[in-house]
Amino acid sequence: MTLACQTWGDPNKPAMLFLHGFMGCGADWEPIARALSRDFYCLAPDLPGHGESDLTGITTGNAFDETAAAIVDLLTARDITDAILLGYSMGGRIGWYTALKYPDWFTTLILESASPGLKTAEERTTRLETDQQRAEAMRSGDFRDFLDRWYHQPLFQSMARQPEKLAALKEYRLIQSPNTLATALNYFSVARQPGLWDLSRALLVPVLLIVGEFDEKYRGIAGEVAATCLRRANVRVLPQVGHNTHWETPQQFIQAVETFIETEVKPSRRLL
Repeated sequence: MTLACQTWGDPNKPAMLFLHGFMGCGADWEPIARALSRDFYCLAPDLPGHGESDLTGITTGNAFDETAAAIVDLLTARDITDAILLGYSMGGRIGWYTALKYPDWFTTLILESASPGLKTAEERTTRLETDQQRAEAMRSGDFRDFLDRWYHQPLFQSMARQPEKLAALKEYRLIQSPNTLATALNYFSVARQPGLWDLSRALLVPVLLIVGEFDEKYRGIAGEVAATCLRRANVRVLPQVGHNTHWETPQQFIQAVETFIETEVKPSRRLL
């Protein structure tokens, strides 16, 4: 499997890997990556089934393993031996799993609105049914209508305060294939994600958990993860935004990332 990838900045600088959310692509990160490329070589792949990356090599039940291997292959092909990993929502979940499977490759995790998975079999069954219904709606219905309903979820409702920007985002999402996205939704459903709650206790690197003030569900997850699972966790709640914090308030997001790196990551690297 080969992942399409966009890059910004000098390849000789420290690497920062960006992983997008569901229905997104690497280009979603451009405003953030361009700002951070002053200090980092920024790479933003299209995850399988998104953008220009197809689903070749991805199978039901093994999608997280196969994608993690493809991410490491991407870094290897560019002679990158360690990177800061920054992932949003689905990309955060995939990145979290990848960092646990390949811990020597990542010096820091920045996880935006990400979950370590569901805790019970009942939760997984219920969520898989929901995601399969969503996938079928994408395949059989009007994709524009699906997008309207998707962004009307409570997680995203604060995005409606920027109507022109949200309308442009929906138009951009329409470029992609709903059939392919539906398959990717099935592969990368949180219901199929390996549980990372207990495994995360093995993480030794600094972790920043970014969540939005209006995203009550993920604020709760971040607080619980920081308190029970991670040794070196920082939680940053960005005010007056929901699930997609980097889209709603890019400058605050960039500032949160830069502050974390300056205060938590650089001192750690000096100690090494």
